[in-house]
Amino acid sequence: MTLGSDPEVRRFPIWVIPGTAQRQPGYRNTVLARVRYIEGVPLGRGRSRLGRACGDGIPIRIRADRAFAPVVCRRAEPWYDPTHLDETCWMDRSLLTEAGVTRTIAAVYEAAVAPSSWPRALEEIRDLFAVESAAFVIHNQDRSHVDGMVAGVDPELHRVQLNTLFRTSVFYARKRSWYSGQIVPHQDVVPNRIFHRSRMYQEYWRPLGLHDGLRLTVSVDTDGVHQAVNLIRSKSQAPIGQTDTALARFVMPHLQHAVALRRRLGAIDALASAALSAFDRLQHPLLFLDQDGRVLHASAAAESLMGSNDGLSISNGCLVAPTAAMANKLHAVIARATAPPPRAGALRLTRPSGRLPLAVMAMPFRSDAHWSLPRRPAVLLCVTEPDGPWAPRGSQLAELFGLTGAEAALAADLLCGRDLREIAERRGRSLNTVRVQLARLMAKTDVNRQSELVRLLASLPRMKDAP
Repeated sequence: MTLGSDPEVRRFPIWVIPGTAQRQPGYRNTVLARVRYIEGVPLGRGRSRLGRACGDGIPIRIRADRAFAPVVCRRAEPWYDPTHLDETCWMDRSLLTEAGVTRTIAAVYEAAVAPSSWPRALEEIRDLFAVESAAFVIHNQDRSHVDGMVAGVDPELHRVQLNTLFRTSVFYARKRSWYSGQIVPHQDVVPNRIFHRSRMYQEYWRPLGLHDGLRLTVSVDTDGVHQAVNLIRSKSQAPIGQTDTALARFVMPHLQHAVALRRRLGAIDALASAALSAFDRLQHPLLFLDQDGRVLHASAAAESLMGSNDGLSISNGCLVAPTAAMANKLHAVIARATAPPPRAGALRLTRPSGRLPLAVMAMPFRSDAHWSLPRRPAVLLCVTEPDGPWAPRGSQLAELFGLTGAEAALAADLLCGRDLREIAERRGRSLNTVRVQLARLMAKTDVNRQSELVRLLASLPRMKDAP
């Protein structure tokens, strides 16, 4: 029965613990009592969500028109001797669940941003719906790929269930059409007389005392990937009812927004991960610097270079040159790339080892859209080692141009700056043999001069082999 036009104000049974009802001074027709049940949901015994011990039941003010519940406690042992204070009392459902809904929604959006927070979000969902188990499950159309997490049940047991029983679940054997936003009790999908004979019930639900469930199909995308929240109550808890379904309808849009947000962030994460992986595969040392010239990210080649402490290193997030004069020049080049208007710059850094100087180029990023970030990529620093190991592998050259092993090795030596006589001596071949190989190499690469061949080889991407 509904009071007025507010669908959240309904007539709920209020079960009061005997001897706890007391009249409230200054309030007409009002008592303060400890309530054990509200609409069949047991309250008390344990600790409240606010961290206060509740004892048996929770305090609640009851008036002739409405009952106010300031805090709700999840799950408890049944109270076997309840006394009904009144036939029914008016109750504002939103007052009962408002705090829990707020916490749950906040936890769900936090999980969208940080997936590691999903266990906490599931705990909040479990508390909000007063269920034994709350699980988030992702699977493809034929359930060959399944993943998920759970609150209220041993995670390892749930994982085993997903990898075995879930793949042949009786809930999917009935060819039901699933769609985004669907909220359905499990008995509407598979009647108990059938479900109780299934392996899932006998091997998972029954041993855990699980009895009644509600499925929230949060998302079904065009590729057939399902994302759902499964809520399951034990036999000692109240069965799933219309109040739970109404609460699920309220929470569902937030779950859908959170899943959509996670999908978008996941795509961005995947793209960023791929970009950084390619960044690390480049043989050039590369560094991202923020607007203050501090290192945000260094490629694997840059980490290796700075680890050698030969021309360029890092200290407390800042780049360090071999001498104070070189450091001042380096910081001036970086400052020009970060100060408005940003300008690219370059310099050479001498190396204590006596090897050829490093060539450093600072290129500014246009990051106006990210001005509010405390640390944002502002400069790309590209470092070149003139005598570094830049030659591609012979196998890559052989596959690219159809070269023999000897021709690919010759191409790699030329790219390292060696002349033909030096190459012949290193490989124990005559100079004429090396010249013949060079002629074949030039024919296969469609160039007419040795300088054109070296330029062609130098233009190839300098990538490390895949791990």
